[in-house]
Amino acid sequence: MNTNYYYKCISCKRIFDKPFSKCSYCKGLIIIEYSSLKFEVNKTRQGIWRYSSLLPEFSTLISKGEGLTPLIKIDKENNVYIKNEKYNPTGTYVDRSSAVIASYISENNIKRIGILYSEDFTLSLAYYLNNRSIEIFVDDIMKMDFNELTQFLSMKISIKPKSNVNEGINVFEYMNPLTVEGLKTILFEIYEKNANVENIVVPAE
Repeated sequence: MNTNYYYKCISCKRIFDKPFSKCSYCKGLIIIEYSSLKFEVNKTRQGIWRYSSLLPEFSTLISKGEGLTPLIKIDKENNVYIKNEKYNPTGTYVDRSSAVIASYISENNIKRIGILYSEDFTLSLAYYLNNRSIEIFVDDIMKMDFNELTQFLSMKISIKPKSNVNEGINVFEYMNPLTVEGLKTILFEIYEKNANVENIVVPAE
């Protein structure tokens, strides 16, 4: 286990050695906690990894240019900004999370990878994993975004029912501690810009 951070259930406080999506004891959310906190900006590193002092440590950091998206003031009177995440590689804020998850997968040399389908997330992570062997698991293929489905097929990625997940595959889903680590860099960028922000509104499905 890394000495600077650990995986912890927010409900029962148990510690884990892997970024499980849910606690195996109480089904609580697992997050990463750091033993020491120090905000530093390393401008020599790409994308979100400029904030590596408060991100998980990996020997290989994967980046495709995510992060540092424009922060635009649209209402001077009410001090309203827009953080335009469409400038990320696949056009979604979740690319930040994919960079962290892909780095974790590379660090641990994970061969068989399954992704539980979630719109935007699955396509983003597949893009970041390049040519690794990937299987996508879905509840109902008819509910998949059609454009994403055609892209998966063109990438020759197999799509299977969620019931077919077996023990020999490492399955990643949107809700996991590595996702949180990637998304929090949005706040780091706002902080670095010294923007006077009282509230952050996140659009969601």
